[in-house]
Amino acid sequence: MPKVARCPPVIPCTFNAYSCSSFVTQPQAQTVFDYCVERGFGDVHRLDGDNDGLACESLPGGFTMLR
Repeated sequence: MPKVARCPPVIPCTFNAYSCSSFVTQPQAQTVFDYCVERGFGDVHRLDGDNDGLACESLPGGFTMLR
């Protein structure tokens, strides 16, 4: 069975609790990123290194940006 990481039922947004290595896929990191941003805390976990709104872009399962 593949390794599957799940987001905790309560995502902390008041302190830096995660890094990209905390997640298996980009969508998992994006969920945490979006959750905290939508609640007004911003990128508290520093998951969006280039400030383009996409968290942990180097993880599998994410988006490919065409430039």
